[in-house]
Amino acid sequence: MMFWVRAAIIILSCAGFAQWVFAADQQKGAIVIFDKDETNKRIGELKPAYIDFKYRISPKVPLNELVVRYTRLFHEATDPKFKILALHRLAQLEELFSRQRPEGIISDALWQEAIVAYQRILKDRPYQEGNDNYLYQLARAHEITGDLKSTLDTLQRLVGQYPDSGYVSEAWFRIGELFYGDKRYQKAEQAYHRVVTGSLNSEFKDKAQYMQGWAQFKQDNFTTALATFVKVLDGIERRRGSAGDNSGAEKVEQDTLRITSLILTNLDGPETLIQAIAGTQSDLAPALFDRLYRFYLEKERYQDAVAAANRFIDEFPLSPLRPKFTEHTIIAFTEGKLPSSAWQAKERYVSELGPASDYWQQLDAEYKGKLNAKLYQFFDQLGQRNYALAGNAEGQQKTVHLQQAADYFLAMTGLYPREEASANAFFLAGEAFFQLGQWDNAILAYEQAGYLYPDYANNGEAAYAAILAYQQWLRRVPDDEALRNRRVDALTEFARVYPEDARAPDTLLLAANELFSLEQYQAALDITTKLTAITERKDVLQAAWQTLGHSAFALEKYDVAENGYLQTLNYYQVGSSEYVSIEENLAAAIYSQGEQYDRRGQLAAALEQYQRVLDVAPESSVRLNAQYDAAMRAIDLKAWDTATTLLNDFRSRFTDHQLAEGIPEKLVYVYQQNQELALAAGELESIAASEANRGTQQKALLQAAELYGRVGQWPQAARINQQVLADLSPAFPLAVELHQTQIDIYQKLEELPQVNSWQQALVEFEANGGAQRDGRTKSLAAAASWTLLQADKRAFDAIRLTLPLKKTLAQKQRVMKRLITQLNRTRAYGVSEFSTAALHMTGEIYLRLGQDIMASERPKNLSELELEQYSLLLEEQAFPFEDKAIEILESNARYAQQGVYDDWVKQSYQALSTVLPVRYNKQEVAADVPVSLN
Repeated sequence: MMFWVRAAIIILSCAGFAQWVFAADQQKGAIVIFDKDETNKRIGELKPAYIDFKYRISPKVPLNELVVRYTRLFHEATDPKFKILALHRLAQLEELFSRQRPEGIISDALWQEAIVAYQRILKDRPYQEGNDNYLYQLARAHEITGDLKSTLDTLQRLVGQYPDSGYVSEAWFRIGELFYGDKRYQKAEQAYHRVVTGSLNSEFKDKAQYMQGWAQFKQDNFTTALATFVKVLDGIERRRGSAGDNSGAEKVEQDTLRITSLILTNLDGPETLIQAIAGTQSDLAPALFDRLYRFYLEKERYQDAVAAANRFIDEFPLSPLRPKFTEHTIIAFTEGKLPSSAWQAKERYVSELGPASDYWQQLDAEYKGKLNAKLYQFFDQLGQRNYALAGNAEGQQKTVHLQQAADYFLAMTGLYPREEASANAFFLAGEAFFQLGQWDNAILAYEQAGYLYPDYANNGEAAYAAILAYQQWLRRVPDDEALRNRRVDALTEFARVYPEDARAPDTLLLAANELFSLEQYQAALDITTKLTAITERKDVLQAAWQTLGHSAFALEKYDVAENGYLQTLNYYQVGSSEYVSIEENLAAAIYSQGEQYDRRGQLAAALEQYQRVLDVAPESSVRLNAQYDAAMRAIDLKAWDTATTLLNDFRSRFTDHQLAEGIPEKLVYVYQQNQELALAAGELESIAASEANRGTQQKALLQAAELYGRVGQWPQAARINQQVLADLSPAFPLAVELHQTQIDIYQKLEELPQVNSWQQALVEFEANGGAQRDGRTKSLAAAASWTLLQADKRAFDAIRLTLPLKKTLAQKQRVMKRLITQLNRTRAYGVSEFSTAALHMTGEIYLRLGQDIMASERPKNLSELELEQYSLLLEEQAFPFEDKAIEILESNARYAQQGVYDDWVKQSYQALSTVLPVRYNKQEVAADVPVSLN
């Protein structure tokens, strides 16, 4: 009867009984001695036991003998207290020797007599101290005899009469048990609550709280029950590892976890659980979520199991148990026959927990080590799966699977790079990258598998796959020099590490050819020299000798190159295209000797070698370069006639060759140097005629015009200038200059109409120049304008004012008006030289008109008085012109104040000194200045 703990404790404390039983049972230390034959003796006749320490091993006392004695004592005692004491001894023996006497020691009859004894004591002394003990024992006796109602009544009497008794906690607990057994769950809950909230720290509190939860559960108060069970778990967790007997805690914990999971399934599952554990001090979440997950799993509620695991992950993202719960989702999907979801869960596992995740970064080394093994397994599985799926996929889906496979394989190798499985992972990653066209990644993965794992069965294939990846990559970017160098390194490394591989000679040959293409000629020469010594394959030798010749030729080792070409010819049929090609190379070697002389500055020797090519191989393609270079050397040697012959022959022989395009320019130079300028100008005109570029045409024609001018062929020069202006629309400044050049040419030819025509054209063209006009163009236009107006000035001066004065004056004023307009235009150019000239001439014109009016012809028949009056009228007419002239001349004279004192300003001063002598005709007086003061 495990419930009645207090009874055993009381018995152990009475009259040294515990020590006596210990000695008899354990057979060590002091020995209890009894009389031999005491079976039929009364209690008064019993002799006290004594202790004899001379025995080292105690004699065994039969259990039956002890039971008989205390049974007789119980029956024969008249005092209820002694009866109860004897009963307690029997109960102690029953407790201690339950294994030897599983059927029990105390009979129901004895318990019934004990009940009478307890009731008698309580009746005789109803209010005596210590009755709580007898009530406790009476309740126990009632329970043993099966009278649960009396048991409940007795316990209720105990807690009612003795609320401060040490038995209260256990009594309330027992009351709760009785109510619970009778399915009176609300009363049971209240009784358990009394224990839980009691002031005594009783050992029954934990049990009561556990049963309180069950009572609440039985009433369907799931939320309340859940909170109670969480408290139970919290208590177990806080006591875990503490001193004391916790043997039953594990069973209670497991049962509590089970019922908690059941409750949660009737509520909102994980969400309710989060709320329930919010106020606890212990870390209950892992165990509760794990049990809820397993409950769902046992019930085949796989989606709910996954949801429970995921809710834990969401709530505790940094928990060390996150990997376990993530793995729970995988297991649930797998058992639920949801393979796609299981794979997705694995993807989530490696994504959220892998080395690239924040979770992984915050783990210490120990946890990382534990996690890595599972990550390695999942990376491998996911990589293999995606690689397999890619084989049956197309388009974007295939690309996605390949990329994922590669990523998983590389992540796998990052965890355990030296594992043998990682070698194959590198290789498969390379295969995936290859199909994706990610050549750099493919190469890196292949080379890891090919060179870091000597025991890997496919290491040679992996290393060669890297070479193939280089080949594919270079098809996309054939001019990437750095990439080509990397491929060369890969080719030579393959041949070094796998020299017995049948592909090694081919890789060396490819490396040599690539080095040659990269102009790394010495390296190419070294490899081909080695290759010709180690292989007997004719196809390899043929290509190797040829590359050797080319490399040596590029290094200017022409003797080595010649040997390489000669060896190469052994592998081709005479007259074949290949044979002719190699012969061309031999011709080039001869030609290169001339180039060597060239570089050393031995020009005559170089010219001789080039001309020798024309004799030795006149039909070779080298002949073209040789003849051209011979002409160039002839130019350098100033052998103008030889150069002319070679250049003209080259142009006729190789008309369509691009070098022929430059022959006219070179002939221009040769003709100029040979003082055949007209011929040079003719070549320039030919250049312009055949040239599509308008700028080049213009340059050639202008140079030709210059050369024609240098030999005095002015009409040809004028013709070309006019052609440029008419056909090529030269830039505005140049066009203005060409107008001026035409003016100059026709002045040399003394063709005045052409001069005036081009001057007028210059003025009109420049006026339309807009923003392109500058000081130079305005100056030329001003000069042309100034020259053109001179004719009108002469016409103005030539008109005499004769009678009838009105007619001749009107004629002169018309010319004057036109002339002033031209002068204003000239002034508008803003060119100082012509601005002062135009302004002075304007004043001069007004002054001249006034003077001409005063000097005009008088009528013949006027009297003296009439003549005087007529003269006064003329003076009135002339005065405004004179006044206007003075104003203009003074305006021009004021330029002197601005630092401008040219001839026209000076002439304005002179004119003013005549018109206004008092103001302007003053003589400067020199003053003597003493050298020093004395």
